[in-house]
Amino acid sequence: MKRQRAFPQSSDTRRSFALERKAVEIYLEQGQPEQALALARRLRSPWAPGFRGIAYEVLNNNAAAEREFTSLRTSLTPVVGDYAASKSIALDRVLAALYAGRYQDIVAELPQLSSVSRSRLGLVAARVSLETGNWEDAERYLRTVPVFQRTWADSLFIANSDFLTYALGQFYQAKVFEHAGKKADAVNAYQEFLSHFENSNARLPQIAEARAALKRLL
Repeated sequence: MKRQRAFPQSSDTRRSFALERKAVEIYLEQGQPEQALALARRLRSPWAPGFRGIAYEVLNNNAAAEREFTSLRTSLTPVVGDYAASKSIALDRVLAALYAGRYQDIVAELPQLSSVSRSRLGLVAARVSLETGNWEDAERYLRTVPVFQRTWADSLFIANSDFLTYALGQFYQAKVFEHAGKKADAVNAYQEFLSHFENSNARLPQIAEARAALKRLL
């Protein structure tokens, strides 16, 4: 009986993690690491130390971040095993570098994580490619974003489906179109992105960038 109950409990834990991750990342995307940290301190899932570690790194408190990543390994290994715990820590470090704007630090790490979470890494890789001037790779990665965000094979896939990732994929695709001189496609993509945030109080910097781009293009 214990073995039969273990999988549902694990699935519930992973679904909770997916929801917590999305809540924390909204604050990080909006440039609000203090709020992300405050939220992460209230969470009790095995992944919560990783959220705190990311926020601390963005806040340039590297010592506190390292303590949290050590705690993450301790809390996560009994749940997913040492290998997956190591990969989760590596992924959190990549996300911390992304939100801190340390794009070059991510380039060498991405190939080692590609088999771990392709649904999460597509947009990360695309953004790093854009920031480092690799527009061709950026476009290739962006093509994967809507595919993974529309993969609803089971309840765990549904929990991990991320509207913010999907919407930001549209924004960065618009930037690729604009860079390539595809004005009409860029305008459509920027407008589609902004349509998700009508009457919204979201503080994403990409919203202001998209509005400025439309003024430039129209």
